[in-house]
Amino acid sequence: MKKIILTTFLMFGFIFIQNADAKSFRVSQIPNGSKFSCMTCHTSPNGGARNAFGKAIEDDFLSGGNVVWNEVLAALDSDNDGFTNGEELQDPDGEWSSGSANPGDMDMVTNPGDATSHPDPNSVNELIANPVNVFPNPVADNINFDFKNYAGDKIEIFLYDNLGNKIADLYNGTNHSIINVDIRSLGLNLSSGIYYYKAVINRKTLSGKIVIN
Repeated sequence: MKKIILTTFLMFGFIFIQNADAKSFRVSQIPNGSKFSCMTCHTSPNGGARNAFGKAIEDDFLSGGNVVWNEVLAALDSDNDGFTNGEELQDPDGEWSSGSANPGDMDMVTNPGDATSHPDPNSVNELIANPVNVFPNPVADNINFDFKNYAGDKIEIFLYDNLGNKIADLYNGTNHSIINVDIRSLGLNLSSGIYYYKAVINRKTLSGKIVIN
């Protein structure tokens, strides 16, 4: 009986250590990641279930087990609290790189995976809830962008892969009722998979996922 208990304890201890190691090295791969440590991506200080920001990283922003922090991930609002991941982590444009000094003011950092943790609306321009309707998504060829809250504004739309590489300029002009883009007409021979659009409107950046069939 003692042997079974000891074996079980060692197994769970090994799993815990393995998980803790897996979480800790990624803290330094996120700008100001030390502010919330493992809870930047998880719901517990010891790891465990991932929060909304952690799920976004797990799904699309890991390369060789390392976090890929870039302008696309920075422009997403993973926890849907009205502020982008980059705004919450003091790197709104996703320009920071691992090994560099932390950007901005650590005291102003909020958790991009927790909707109850967000900046003071007076310190950052708050985004309008659900500002973009993108359809159809998944898309085979023609995709529509409906920026209802930005009528008449100048808009630039770019297409990126999940590593932050810009694939194409999709649109540059004035916003009208619906902006239609023929993805296949770009001549890029895009493979099926997950991509991201980034829209720049009045110095505000919005981003979201596009699935191409």
